[in-house]
Amino acid sequence: MKLTFKSPPSSLRYEDDDRRLILKLADVSDAPALVEAIQESLPALRQFMPWAHYPQSVEEQERRLTELVSGFGAGGDLVFHIYERDGGPFMGCVGLHRGRTLNSRAFEIGYWVRTGASGRGLATLAAQCVVVLGMEYFQME
Repeated sequence: MKLTFKSPPSSLRYEDDDRRLILKLADVSDAPALVEAIQESLPALRQFMPWAHYPQSVEEQERRLTELVSGFGAGGDLVFHIYERDGGPFMGCVGLHRGRTLNSRAFEIGYWVRTGASGRGLATLAAQCVVVLGMEYFQME
């Protein structure tokens, strides 16, 4: 059985007494905020992310996000953008990636957080949220 990310939720929200996290499904309109966060974080991103070694522009991110969004229901990756509050600044990305595992029901988690928001546990909490989504909503392993 091949699982896909059909009908993903448009957002995930986590809130407890101390923390709030909003994960919004990636959208083409996020390109300017995404490029701003990438530019702020290039020295750190270049250590781990091969794509950070290529020029980053709003136009290139719009193209990439258009392709990403079109693949949500067609077996492509599922990527959320991280925020701490509605209307707040873009903090990073977290995604479930298919096709990088041997198990057809499994996924890989990828994430990054802008340099100004690092060290606050945002990536850890975002990864926990998408694990629950993948396992409970999409019945993945």
